[in-house]
Amino acid sequence: MVKNYRIQNANAPKEQLGDIASFLRMSLDSHKIITLFTNDLDPNQFTCGIVVALSETGVVFSRIDLYGSNDGIACLPVDIIYRVEADTPLIQRVATLWKLNGEENTVYESSGNELLRGYLKQAYSAQKVVSMEIMDSRRYDVCGLIGSLDETFVNVNLLDGNGNPMGASLVLIESITQVVMDAKEEH
Repeated sequence: MVKNYRIQNANAPKEQLGDIASFLRMSLDSHKIITLFTNDLDPNQFTCGIVVALSETGVVFSRIDLYGSNDGIACLPVDIIYRVEADTPLIQRVATLWKLNGEENTVYESSGNELLRGYLKQAYSAQKVVSMEIMDSRRYDVCGLIGSLDETFVNVNLLDGNGNPMGASLVLIESITQVVMDAKEEH
């Protein structure tokens, strides 16, 4: 059975978010692969994976590509997720390939209401390349290694498409919509 949930507009009643939260909680509790849709401008853009941490406002999502391989880990606010799917033929195919590839779920060390800060700290300490969407731009605005981090700002040492340094960017943490680290497109 295909399970879909869509918020029709931004003025939808808040209790409808419980349905999305229940999908996220199910993925976290059962390690079940789900599909998230966050870009309402492109309904064909989605991400498959497993929820590895969840708070009332944020989710950390271990991404899996369409070939069943790990594709980094994303941190995003729950309120930008407008559709979630489970048990679709595509997800079943991805899950089969993931098992055949012998992939393992990504371990995430933070939880609670400080998911984003914990995520940024983990990316900094592991020196993983991150891509950040800022101010709900629906694209990655900043890509690089985290050089420093405090309570308000994150300093990102920018990298070009070939991995060469190209300056730095100081980003207000509150302006970050979502972050992905260790994705295949960043290697």
